[in-house]
Amino acid sequence: MLRNSANILIIISSLCFFLCCQEDEETITPPVVKDSIATDSSVAIDLKGYVQKGPFINGTAITLSELNEKLIPTGKNFTTQIADNKGSFSLKEIPIQSKYVQLQADGFYFDEVKGEKSSAQLTLFALADISDASTVNVNLLSHLERNRVIYLMQEEEQEFEQAKQQAQQEILTAFGITQDSLVSSEHLDISQDGDHNAILLAISAILQGNNSVAELSELLANLVTDLREDGQLNSETIPAQLKKQSISLDLPQIRKNLVQRYADLGVEVTIPNFEQYIDSDGDGILNKDEDDTPEEFSFTSQENVATSTELFSNEITLTGLKEEGASDAHATQSTLFINGKAMQDSVVQVRNGDNIKLQITSSSQYADTTVASLSIGTLTRNFTVITDDYLPEAISFMNQKDVAVDSWYTSDTITVRGLPYPTPTTIDNGIIVKNGIELTTDTTSIITGDKLAIKLLSHQEYYSSTSSILSINGIEAPFQLTTDNYTPDEFSFTSIKNAKRDSVYTSEPITISGLPHPTPIDIDRGTLLINGKLSGTNALVISGDQIAVKLTASSDYETALSSSIQIGASYHTISITTGLNPWQKKADIPEGAYYSLVVNDNLIAIAPSLSQVFIYSFTQDTWQTIPSVFPDEFQYFRAEMISFSIGDIAFYGLGSNPDKAYRDFWAYNPKSNTWTRKADFPGNNLAGATAFTIGDKGYIGTGKHINYLTGVPGYDEENINSLTNEFWEYDPTTNQWIQKADFPGERRHNATSFSINEKGYLLAGNLTLHTPEYAPDMYEYNPYTDQWILKAEVPEPQYAGRATSCVINSKAYVSFYYDMHQFQVYDPVGNSWILSEDDLFQDSGFSISSFNNKIYAKSYKNYLNVTELWEYTPPQE
Repeated sequence: MLRNSANILIIISSLCFFLCCQEDEETITPPVVKDSIATDSSVAIDLKGYVQKGPFINGTAITLSELNEKLIPTGKNFTTQIADNKGSFSLKEIPIQSKYVQLQADGFYFDEVKGEKSSAQLTLFALADISDASTVNVNLLSHLERNRVIYLMQEEEQEFEQAKQQAQQEILTAFGITQDSLVSSEHLDISQDGDHNAILLAISAILQGNNSVAELSELLANLVTDLREDGQLNSETIPAQLKKQSISLDLPQIRKNLVQRYADLGVEVTIPNFEQYIDSDGDGILNKDEDDTPEEFSFTSQENVATSTELFSNEITLTGLKEEGASDAHATQSTLFINGKAMQDSVVQVRNGDNIKLQITSSSQYADTTVASLSIGTLTRNFTVITDDYLPEAISFMNQKDVAVDSWYTSDTITVRGLPYPTPTTIDNGIIVKNGIELTTDTTSIITGDKLAIKLLSHQEYYSSTSSILSINGIEAPFQLTTDNYTPDEFSFTSIKNAKRDSVYTSEPITISGLPHPTPIDIDRGTLLINGKLSGTNALVISGDQIAVKLTASSDYETALSSSIQIGASYHTISITTGLNPWQKKADIPEGAYYSLVVNDNLIAIAPSLSQVFIYSFTQDTWQTIPSVFPDEFQYFRAEMISFSIGDIAFYGLGSNPDKAYRDFWAYNPKSNTWTRKADFPGNNLAGATAFTIGDKGYIGTGKHINYLTGVPGYDEENINSLTNEFWEYDPTTNQWIQKADFPGERRHNATSFSINEKGYLLAGNLTLHTPEYAPDMYEYNPYTDQWILKAEVPEPQYAGRATSCVINSKAYVSFYYDMHQFQVYDPVGNSWILSEDDLFQDSGFSISSFNNKIYAKSYKNYLNVTELWEYTPPQE
């Protein structure tokens, strides 16, 4: 009945605690402002600690509750959370009036048995007197004692410290552990050395076993309930369960799990010797009390050892075994040496004072671990050896670029580091150069200090790579050669335009850059000049060379010829283009038109027999036919007339036909389409005379004067008076003729004449009436001095019997009827003749006029059959 009453009181107390928490709970997340909840009698304290099963995980919720002297909650609660994966927490400046507190932790934890994080949350409690403490840890011991301590203080009125000590001893007894005194549970730490910490870790491992979190929580609740009132473990099933779980524990693995966990967290810890506080064989005796287990010892691990090598551990002198007998020693993966003698059996007897060591053969693999173990009683210790990784320190070769094709190159030399043992080395292309010696095989063995290089043949193609890989136990050091692109720096040739046909031109020289190696150059047309020397169509060039191209222009107008120059991998082009065809056909001349001359912006041609005048527009390339009333004297065809224009007026006169010779003189005004007879030529009736203008006056001279027998056609050879050299000036403003100084050369007819810069020029012509005897001379006439001066002789006078001429840019263009291939061009400045570069448009005959720096040629078969008009553009100077 008393027990039931106590239970009722506990339920009521718990309900009050719950109601207080609901009504008065204060939640403070650190840092806390000091006076946020403080009262006049409060003391602000800092508190920190660890929550451990294994270490609790970041994010675990921590609740601190203030308790009165009977451990009843006062209603003040403060919260924080674990801020790392080591299980640590802290509370800053919490205002507390009582010295008793309760800590509650709810969260996930690291399961030291399974070596993994828990799958569910676990709740643990701790009671503490913080009057002289700033650190409080929460663990399984603090959790197991909690309800028992509350019971002892509330029901048996014990003091807090007395109740804590009694509850801890009762818990140790439940686990078969005898310990005269024990540090308070809230100060224990499984990551620190010491027997008390070892006891905490042993109990934690036993309780965890292979349980899930739910199963562990149930087991803890059952234990707490069983121990609460009498401090004794009365259950029949719990001891059996704890025994079973103790036997199942893999103690080395638990230690390894914890060491690895804290190492992953970057924390150096000392896991206490918890194994001695566990009864691993279930005989009711703790491991530490077994008489077949020696004192603690360990084998030192060995790292970076050679492969397939026999190695000895450090030697151990055994102590702590029973004095009167021997204990079994079991070695695995090794040979046990006792007092210097190798044991052949896997299980042998050892005694106190024996010197033991293990012999092990290292792995044949690189960076591989071999573990041997020695078990004596319950103590098992491992001897670990790890082979070297046989990996050198970082190695690399510098790639080489812009190398010559098909050439051998050697890489930079590296010195091997980090290989204490001979290590295989291979190459997949090229030659290994080891310590300055070229090897004949593609494999070798190297060690620290060796000097290595790679010899490699470059690619045969431009801008192509060849690679080699030197491999030291899988560590690869590539070496690559990349050939030069054999492309010079950008340049271009200036194309040649308006070239003369069939003429040879040489491009401007180009200085080559960007070619570090001799590079082939080829040309598909023309000839190469390298550094000023003819080099055919192919050669080798390098930076600094000057190249040029010699090309011959096409024999046709408006034709481009290109030459492709290949330098290494680059292509360049130079072109030479002949000029436009200077001859362009214009609108056909109307039939019947003849005696054309330029008046202002038009070309005037007359057709007396058709009573028509034809006017050609240079700008529109059109002919206009205008009916015109010609003088009666023009009704019959008249040959060898003279014509010229002054201002807006065209002048015609003289000439002959088979029946009659003339010396009449006429003016035609195109604007009014009227003919006006002017003063007759005062000299003889002339045919084959020549005329030119200087300023506003016309000049007429030479020719043949003939007496005709009335009514008798043809020439009367018996009545030829002769040729004439008379020379006259006509002034249209006064309509008067003035005789000037006679032409000083031989008399002639059908000469040609022109004027340049206010001077007249008379040349060529026929010296006889019927036989071809041509005049080679040319004279210059000065109207101001009325004097003649002999000038440069006509070129090729054998063709100078009959000619046509015009003037452009102060130069005369003359074409001789009997050699109509090219113009002869006269320059009065140098008194010289040159042959034009262009062929003439060819026909049976033509006459020429000039307008706007262009020549217009009238092609005809005979005097009355003018058919075509052609425009010629002289080459620009």
